[in-house]
Amino acid sequence: MQAPFVSVIIPVLNDSKRLVLCVEALERQTYPREQYEIIVVDNGSSEDVEPCLRPFDRVVLAHEPAPGPAAARNKGIALARGEVLAFTDSDCIPDEDWIEKGARSLLTHPYCGMAAGGIDFMFSNPARPTVCELYDSMMYLQQRRYVEKRRFGATANLFTLKSVIDDVGLFDDVTYNLSACEDTDWGWRVFDKGYKQIYAQEARVRHPARHEFRELYKKLIRTIEGRASFENKWSVSKRTSERLGAWRDNVNWSLNRAAIIVKEPGLKGKRVGLLFLALFLLIVRLMMVMRFSMLKYKKA
Repeated sequence: MQAPFVSVIIPVLNDSKRLVLCVEALERQTYPREQYEIIVVDNGSSEDVEPCLRPFDRVVLAHEPAPGPAAARNKGIALARGEVLAFTDSDCIPDEDWIEKGARSLLTHPYCGMAAGGIDFMFSNPARPTVCELYDSMMYLQQRRYVEKRRFGATANLFTLKSVIDDVGLFDDVTYNLSACEDTDWGWRVFDKGYKQIYAQEARVRHPARHEFRELYKKLIRTIEGRASFENKWSVSKRTSERLGAWRDNVNWSLNRAAIIVKEPGLKGKRVGLLFLALFLLIVRLMMVMRFSMLKYKKA
């Protein structure tokens, strides 16, 4: 049976240097070259992305001025020719067999709506990761947990079918135009339709860990704002138990991470810094959640 045609979709915003590394990795795939395309969607960059892509004659460059990765991915979907859609980010480096293993995982499971692949973190200095990098790698992009406990997959490494998109709809680029959680929202819609969701461990990408506090802080704010929009959108859903389950998972995960920070021998010398950072960001999270809850109460 001939391998299905795959459309790889990559949103980018002012990230030309890392985008080149991503595309170079995609050019080296084990998947048949004639059976996949690479669609890069510039999401309003202030820099000119086109020159860095000139060496790659198989890349389709599109532009989406509407802000947010959801809008950029939707633009890519509109242009895609593939039966299979593969999503990654401009700062990710896919393994050489990423397309092959991701597409296989998706297609070998009956009625599969999405396959979320594994994500490995890269440190600026692998021998001496910073406290921020360690925190990022411990708290975010945990794909197995996302699929099995939270009913979604991060779009840094996600495979689906065009037919599934046609059934459940595009990413919500209105509710989540500037915040996170558009992938959570889409994953829940896939789950609601009864599709199977799998963790495709062998289809892997590498993702840089955030190594500065301001990067972690920006990520946290985007996540909290996105979560508030998500909760508001799904608040009338009959799936109250799923929403409560997600909150319980968040609490359990935070306690688990705290226990690892306290007990893990390999964190010697970084333990105090990690605990302080985790506590500070937890306080910020709680204050933001309370703020959004109060705003929601006043509107009601």
